[in-house]
Amino acid sequence: MINITTGTGKRSPAKSPQIEEVRGIKGILFSSVRTWLPALLAAAITFAVFLPSLSNEFVNYDDDRFVYNNKHIVSMGPDFIKWAFTNREYQWSPLRWISHATDYKIWGLNAAGHHLSSIVLHSLNAFLVVILVIRLLEVMKLKMPPSEAVEEEVDFRRKALVAGVITGLLFGIHPLRVESVVWIAERKDVLSSFFFLLGLISYLHYCAFSVRKRSFFYYLLALVLFIMAVMSKAAAVVLPLVLILMDFYPLERVNFRSGPGIWRRVIMEKLPFLVISGAVTWINIGVHESMGVITPLVEVPFTDRMLLAVKTIAFYLMKALWPFHLSLIYGKPYNVSFPSPEYIGSILFAAAVTALCIFLWQRGKRLWLSVWVYYIVMLLPVSVIKVYSFSFAHDRYTYMPSIGPFLLAGLGAAFLVERIKGKNKTILFSILIVVLSLIAGLTIKQIAVWKNSITLWSSVMEYNPRFIGAYYNRGFAYFTLGKYGEAIKDLDHVIESTPFEEAYNMRGAAYQETGDFQAALRDFSKVIELQPGNVPAYNNRADAYARIGNYQRALEDLGKAVEWDPKYSVTRINLCAVNNSMGNYQQALKECTMAIEMDPDNASAYKRRGFSYNALGNYKEAIRDYDRAVTLNSKDYETYNFRGIARKNNGDHSMAIRDFTRAIELNAGFFDVYIVRGVTYGELGKIEDAINDFTVAIGLRPKDASAYYNRGAAYYRLGREKEAMKDFRMAAGLGDRDVQKILKDRGIRW
Repeated sequence: MINITTGTGKRSPAKSPQIEEVRGIKGILFSSVRTWLPALLAAAITFAVFLPSLSNEFVNYDDDRFVYNNKHIVSMGPDFIKWAFTNREYQWSPLRWISHATDYKIWGLNAAGHHLSSIVLHSLNAFLVVILVIRLLEVMKLKMPPSEAVEEEVDFRRKALVAGVITGLLFGIHPLRVESVVWIAERKDVLSSFFFLLGLISYLHYCAFSVRKRSFFYYLLALVLFIMAVMSKAAAVVLPLVLILMDFYPLERVNFRSGPGIWRRVIMEKLPFLVISGAVTWINIGVHESMGVITPLVEVPFTDRMLLAVKTIAFYLMKALWPFHLSLIYGKPYNVSFPSPEYIGSILFAAAVTALCIFLWQRGKRLWLSVWVYYIVMLLPVSVIKVYSFSFAHDRYTYMPSIGPFLLAGLGAAFLVERIKGKNKTILFSILIVVLSLIAGLTIKQIAVWKNSITLWSSVMEYNPRFIGAYYNRGFAYFTLGKYGEAIKDLDHVIESTPFEEAYNMRGAAYQETGDFQAALRDFSKVIELQPGNVPAYNNRADAYARIGNYQRALEDLGKAVEWDPKYSVTRINLCAVNNSMGNYQQALKECTMAIEMDPDNASAYKRRGFSYNALGNYKEAIRDYDRAVTLNSKDYETYNFRGIARKNNGDHSMAIRDFTRAIELNAGFFDVYIVRGVTYGELGKIEDAINDFTVAIGLRPKDASAYYNRGAAYYRLGREKEAMKDFRMAAGLGDRDVQKILKDRGIRW
């Protein structure tokens, strides 16, 4: 096996600075040239394994808040930079926001582009892990007596490459990585780890490889990279502890018997790191407490936290060895007590591993304890400080800690490669390929779990059927897709188990979309009963009243909503919509203008005001408002339809056709746009195109009289009177009174 110890504590003879510098330069060249190809291979394989995630969508778990509904990232101007560095709503991590904003600048809301960025960062991290492992092994070798044997040097390089590549591949393609890489909102994991790994490599250069004149440069570089790491994710605050651990081993700059002078130098050297770490920790603990993601000590005492920490330490190792039944949510930590068998087992396991590592350390085998301490230190922020109430563990928390156990696996593989000879070595490599292929297969399978919100929450339900949040979030996903029946089923389950206001509110909205307005009104009224000041519920109930033509009740609810919250722009937008429906276009203009003053970037306000302008015959102002609405929300098919109508009214039929076509591209099931585009085609003399649109409309709503009437009129213009009369009869039979009168006057029955 690779000799990774200094024997029984005896130190190698002192070497001259010139020899150290020559060996350091040699190590740098080795790292920068000979290791790049294997490291690139590990990165390329990692990239290939995660490529299927390019077809994944955004999910409705933080992706909405952080990315596709985050108005702050749509522009990278001074206001965004100020927000990124001062925002404490989620977590102080400005580089994370800059990363998302950069993706938005390049890709917009194309999820594939956001996934690509995460895959590239993760692949670079796999590359850096290979480099880091080889550099660590080089440091260990520098502590041994130098060897003049070329063959021994070649053997070391081969073993180091095997250990590095296996560690990098296990880190890169393991199923536990999926949550960090494929979940777009978790970009901070891969981004922070990129700077964290570079910081460790820079620190190694500073301590062991750099020429004296360049050593301070690597120290400053490590400090800058640390700052960038904590600006990406707060959990990187443990890096100073990892550096001190590296000072113990493999750098051997300090030990428990070192004098005060040596300790003073080491601590002073880490002081800038520790100050930054303390400041970022203080900021983010406050943020997380305000968010409710850190459970207070009164709810989870310190002793329980320690028990949970020990449990998660064992749990994550088990998942690393047996990566099956992975889940976003593992469930609440029930019965947290020392007598519980699962906690006794975890404590005994942790105690046994710790005792074994100390035993090996005392016998000069220092790697084991170093890896074990690294693993625990990396889990500290998320296992003791940040305790969630709904899940005791999360796969993403293993991203950096897993490097430790995988390093041992890589060294074990290198040991086997060294010992096994001849044909058996071919068998060994075949086994390694099969194992890595199986791991990659499990990762690809786990990537499919994150395909979309429905697959994600369905998977959570399989693992943890008691987690009501999964039903609520899947119901919301169904609602967003227009699958209202499925949404209602999931929300029924939520309300039966744990009724709360938002579940009633969403189910009411789903009922409303299915046309069951009475059920919708009951649910919205239930929300108001449970929470009288729920302004969105008043708005939703007002919308339901408006849809059944009860505009007076709608205005009453919206008036109550204004009383509860006069600055809620959505209420003003809905007042605008109701007044539009009532024909009160001047009042509608006033309401939407007030909404725009409250929220200048609200696309819906511009859309509703554009409708008012169009109804008043002010087509240019209408088009201007619709242009602004499209800029703010380019995916709203209804806005394109309305702008097309305004352009048609303004005499610009060709641009109107373009808008109608874009609306159809966004929603091929939008009935109204086929009617209006068909009419526009008819005005342009494109009668066949008009007939095609009316035919599609009939397919969408077979019982809508207007589609039959318009197609009949188009047939009549082409002289196809038999087909026209058939459509006119259908329109009359479906209740079109105008057509009925025309046919009756001509003595035609229907």
